[in-house]
Amino acid sequence: MMKRFNFNTATKAMLGAGLLSLLLAGCGGSDGKDGEDGKPGPVGLDISQATTLKATLEDVKIDNGTVSVDIVLTNANGVPVTGLEQYAQINAIGLGIAKLTPENGKGYKTPQWVSYINSVKAADPARKLANYSYTDGKDSAGNPITKEVKFTPGDAIQANIESSCKTTCLTVVDSGVYRYTFQTNLSSLTAIEGLDLTYDPTLVHRITLELQTDGSKDAKLVNSHIDFLPSDNFREAKAEETRTVVDLEANCIKCHSTNYSDTSSTAKPLALHGGRRIAIANCQVCHTSYSKDPETGSSIDLGAMAHAIHKGTYIMVGYSGTAYDFSGTMAKAAAENGYPQYNKVKDVSERVTLPVSIGNCQSCHSTDDKGPVDAASFKHHKGLACASCHMSGFNPVDNSEWLTQPEGQKDRGFVGNYFHYYATPEIDGIPGADLVNVYQNGGCTSCHAADGEEGSAKYHLAKANVTKSVRDEYAYKLGNGTFDVSGNKLTFTVQWHSDVAPKDDKAVKELWLVAAALDGEYKIGYKSSTFGSHPGRFSVNLVKEYPAITMVQDGKTLTYTISGITQPDMIALK
Repeated sequence: MMKRFNFNTATKAMLGAGLLSLLLAGCGGSDGKDGEDGKPGPVGLDISQATTLKATLEDVKIDNGTVSVDIVLTNANGVPVTGLEQYAQINAIGLGIAKLTPENGKGYKTPQWVSYINSVKAADPARKLANYSYTDGKDSAGNPITKEVKFTPGDAIQANIESSCKTTCLTVVDSGVYRYTFQTNLSSLTAIEGLDLTYDPTLVHRITLELQTDGSKDAKLVNSHIDFLPSDNFREAKAEETRTVVDLEANCIKCHSTNYSDTSSTAKPLALHGGRRIAIANCQVCHTSYSKDPETGSSIDLGAMAHAIHKGTYIMVGYSGTAYDFSGTMAKAAAENGYPQYNKVKDVSERVTLPVSIGNCQSCHSTDDKGPVDAASFKHHKGLACASCHMSGFNPVDNSEWLTQPEGQKDRGFVGNYFHYYATPEIDGIPGADLVNVYQNGGCTSCHAADGEEGSAKYHLAKANVTKSVRDEYAYKLGNGTFDVSGNKLTFTVQWHSDVAPKDDKAVKELWLVAAALDGEYKIGYKSSTFGSHPGRFSVNLVKEYPAITMVQDGKTLTYTISGITQPDMIALK
């Protein structure tokens, strides 16, 4: 339904009638007849006066290839915002449209977004990056290890959005309601080899909006989208019918922030492309599985790119010509051998590290009730996403042998050939992975899993699942401690999970106790041979520190005593 913003008609009629009677009385008479109610006037706040913006999309229409959608614009309090169609301080109005296409192949494959707006970009000679080398540690003989970084530039398809039309494509429908008609006609798209751009009304579609005014990166920056099914009267799609594998609030904001004006934090706020794109749904429309960076050959598929960035192995050249190096190796090469293309002012070269293992999928892919409906889709492999870790640093130039399959085998392309025939533990990007062995022993379902099955996730999640299981099994409770000033001894209890004490359980390698002065001022003199002491605290491994530690066991209750502590005053146990 179209949203409308009008004052109550009856209220306005009463106010109008009362004012009319006063005027007639002032004229000295009345004809005894009430006039007709006037039409309600427009209600809203001019965009030049608005300090916040919110936008929703509705009422999509596709007729003979012409696409239109209504933008409902309000401030944070729901008051309609007017005047967008003629506002001069608009930084950006960009809209995209894509379809969610099923994927063919063995096993279940998650559907992928295909944008209707695309272009083929050639590598710009002025922006291409030269190959370079840098040193990374030393080998067993103490010699520096030299690593090579090589790029594969070339023509690349890139998905895009409309951003040049701005207010020209807008018409006013109602107070705060604007209809945007796309310049792109779905019936007259330029054909691109290898890309099916046929309009299929039976597929779920997505329209995205980015709107920014007055240069604001927070209050007046809007990203919005609508997923809909054209064949069912353009109804809005249900969550389970569309695809959003990660959620901004449930996943990304664990580390990043939504304070888009603050770029000083270690984990940068997710405001990209000039600080205008902040919603994952909008990102998906352009960062499609077929999109690449022409200058480096790097994939800009959202999954592959996010994996490589967070692993610290990703380099690309942005629209502005800025080189984004998330491995930090360009700056290192510049310092070591004067890499000529590195520009300290223009290039972003920063080593990305994570507080968790890149192999712990659930750090970002929440499968609890806080994540999106199809969060578990990450369990179904996609070649690009797998290659972003397993094939890090490999390319068709240096590893051209993978372009050809072994004799008598099926040609699966560069990535497919690698995973099926060449990915041995010695060369794979993930130490210890033996993918060739899995394939040769008929373990196809390890990657090509049916819908609802674990697939390769049973390997990727093994450590996380075992960790959780061990934490549950080895749960314990620490009791209060007492300190004997005369004997300089600390005594405390641990309620253990079994009758086998930690020092006698071969599975327990370390069990650390941390003792700290409550106000951090006091120096604790005990020194652990396995860790050490610091002003105000010390740590000790309860498994190894004998005979400095004594332990008395009564079933599952363990009473520990640590001697040799000096000047402790008040301490707290953790």
